[in-house]
Amino acid sequence: MKITDYTTALHCPFNNINQYRSLIFYRGFIVEMEEQDERDLISLLMRLPQPWSYEVFHALSLTMVTPAIEAVILRLNGERIEVLLTKHDTNDPDWPSLWHIPGTVMRQTDLRFEDALKRIADEEINILFSSNNFVGTLFIPTKRGQIVELVYYCTIDGEPPIGKFFDVDNLPHDFIDHQMAPLETALEYFRQTL
Repeated sequence: MKITDYTTALHCPFNNINQYRSLIFYRGFIVEMEEQDERDLISLLMRLPQPWSYEVFHALSLTMVTPAIEAVILRLNGERIEVLLTKHDTNDPDWPSLWHIPGTVMRQTDLRFEDALKRIADEEINILFSSNNFVGTLFIPTKRGQIVELVYYCTIDGEPPIGKFFDVDNLPHDFIDHQMAPLETALEYFRQTL
């Protein structure tokens, strides 16, 4: 395996490009994998138990685009529009103690998008959705790599046992910045339904 600085590689043609099975662009570098390197990597990946540890997931997510579901739960409270946010744990490796829209990455065990939505309802807010509507797809760069977010506008009946509603015009200062895009996508849909 050979690792080359991407900026240098742009000016230098590869001498034996045919010997490489895969060229992987990773964080500004080109990783040239020979056939044996690729077979070894595939063998290791196939032996990993599911779900992957955070460390394995994080390393792989930096090399590919990860699909995720965002469940934007909105409600009207008087004349104000509110969004339900949940808070990451203090020991979350990427966004400790930050408020976020309930969501999840798609897992290999998900057979439908609804499987991921059910996991959000069960594990993140502990209340079932009374409705969910797909409202858009976004491509979002994050510190965990590129994410394709499938945005759903969702509703619930009653107050959730987990999370807190915030006025969309007065979000907490510790709200994850890149989540404004799915919030705005769901808000556009929500406002059309009023």
